[in-house]
Amino acid sequence: MISLEVNPFRAEWKNIIKTNCYAYALGLDYNYEDLGINGYEPGFTYDLKLPSNFDGSDLINNVVKDLDNLGIDFRHVNDFYKLKDDEWRIAIYGGYRYSCDMFDDYHFMKQTKDGIWIHKSGYYGKPICLQTSPKKCYIDEDILYHHITTLCLKKGNGYDKNI
Repeated sequence: MISLEVNPFRAEWKNIIKTNCYAYALGLDYNYEDLGINGYEPGFTYDLKLPSNFDGSDLINNVVKDLDNLGIDFRHVNDFYKLKDDEWRIAIYGGYRYSCDMFDDYHFMKQTKDGIWIHKSGYYGKPICLQTSPKKCYIDEDILYHHITTLCLKKGNGYDKNI
């Protein structure tokens, strides 16, 4: 059994190159290779996979299931909502790949306490300060990332995953 501690405010990451944008936004510092076949794909706490051509509701449904399983409270908020000390904001994107003419990727960003949005590109990238607004996101020249929603999250108690 793996115990996943949610800590979006951690200063030091042991597994930063073994987590993706989703794990980074949620504050999960655990090697993805030890989680099973889906790694940190949205829906991983239920062993769910996104369909090959998914839409925003597929992505949100899987994220909501993970948040529930991780004990993270959430609500949809705008950019001006004032966060409490134990809250953080994430932005969720669906990626449309031009070469395949379909939505087949996703991306997540996390807002720091000083209002800067940061993200982690893929599993092997390092966190990068990106911008002051989550409305636009550009990572790959073949993929256009569409902002789906912004959530306010409140730290939960973690999650135990049997593998």
